[in-house]
Amino acid sequence: MEISFSAHQIFEDSLKAMFKRSYEEADRIFSRIREYGSIEKDIAIMIFTKKLDPNLASVLRLIDTSRSILEYSQNIAEVTLNRIIEEIISPVS
Repeated sequence: MEISFSAHQIFEDSLKAMFKRSYEEADRIFSRIREYGSIEKDIAIMIFTKKLDPNLASVLRLIDTSRSILEYSQNIAEVTLNRIIEEIISPVS
């Protein structure tokens, strides 16, 4: 469940960064998502090195759902960074 909580927290933080127009906070989202990738890999290794159990499908679904949430978070952070850069380089009217 920590995986799901972590993904939701990253999603919320990406939205906060967008609304605050915080380049630094949006940039940190990417490193947090990379950290999640190693956690996801470790979980997959643990699952596939053990015997198949009835709960495997729910664990895999949780990982997949969390991965989707993280992809949305990454997209939001990327849009935030792009908007901030556009504001900086576009002339003030």
